[in-house]
Amino acid sequence: MGDLAKGALPVLAARLVTGSDPVVEALCGGAAVAGAIWSVFAGFRSGRGVGTGVGTMLVIQPIAVLLAAPVFVLVTVLTRYVSLGSLLGSAAIVPAMLLLLALGAATPFQYVVYAAVGAAFIWLAHADNIDRLIHGTERKFDLGMLGASGPTAEHVGRRRGPGGRADVEARFRWAAPCRDRGLGGHVEICGTYGRQGAQPHRGEGRSAS
Repeated sequence: MGDLAKGALPVLAARLVTGSDPVVEALCGGAAVAGAIWSVFAGFRSGRGVGTGVGTMLVIQPIAVLLAAPVFVLVTVLTRYVSLGSLLGSAAIVPAMLLLLALGAATPFQYVVYAAVGAAFIWLAHADNIDRLIHGTERKFDLGMLGASGPTAEHVGRRRGPGGRADVEARFRWAAPCRDRGLGGHVEICGTYGRQGAQPHRGEGRSAS
């Protein structure tokens, strides 16, 4: 909800101040998405901009979001790649906007341009995910974990690796970071998209939202 608000509120504010100037609304939407991806408060590394982008579009043209949402859901469920669903879902906003424009809906052309630019921002933010998808190393999430409760990571086994260090095999739940105490002190485990049999690592990744 926070990411949606970060996108929706600036566009709403621009609409109230300017009386629905599409250029100003598009610029505010683009700034919101860019800020969510390259935040100055997080060393220009933050999220993926998906949630914020959806928030802007819910104000600019909610029907386009409804048309593109099934693409995100179907791709994510069928492939178990949230990143791929986010990429194709954001890209689907553009033809959805063009369809509404062709049908004569209240869709200024500036909104269509913004939809394309916003999708491009999101694709840039997913550059590392695209690379992993191409090389077949992108993480998947476990559909069976969506309704699970309890700790974020469930340890399913431990083994001793080289040098006697304890490696932890963990099953990560959907999009929630967790923490574990291992040898050497505090270790943060991040399960952004979810994976199995992964060793813990320090949380330096970015959120998918």
